[in-house]
Amino acid sequence: MNIHSGEVSKIDSQTFLSVKKSNHEDRNANLTSLNNHLKDIPLKHWGLVIQEIYPKPDDAYIRETILLENRCALSRRAVIEQIISRLSAEQIEQLLEQMDDHKNQLPETERMEYERYAHEIYLQLRRML
Repeated sequence: MNIHSGEVSKIDSQTFLSVKKSNHEDRNANLTSLNNHLKDIPLKHWGLVIQEIYPKPDDAYIRETILLENRCALSRRAVIEQIISRLSAEQIEQLLEQMDDHKNQLPETERMEYERYAHEIYLQLRRML
């Protein structure tokens, strides 16, 4: 089917398989390269608007994100892009302080885990300043 015109064409299975195989060989992609390109596209352009999926107050999203109560990296990214990015530099500094305070209150093993998983969030917030 031609996606532009909607016209349906008949084709024998042998021709289809040969065209499919040649197209597939031309379109091999490195997943790392693909992921690097996708990380630059805001999630709202993918249709992922966090408030539309699970509406709740911004403060709740922010708390879950900086305390790592939400283990989904994609959700955390959406919160950073769509909610935290609208905050002032002073508010972002306060979030970084809250992250440090939270980390320092954790037992050693939990602190190491928090540091590992919160590192990317911390860097993203620092870049916003």
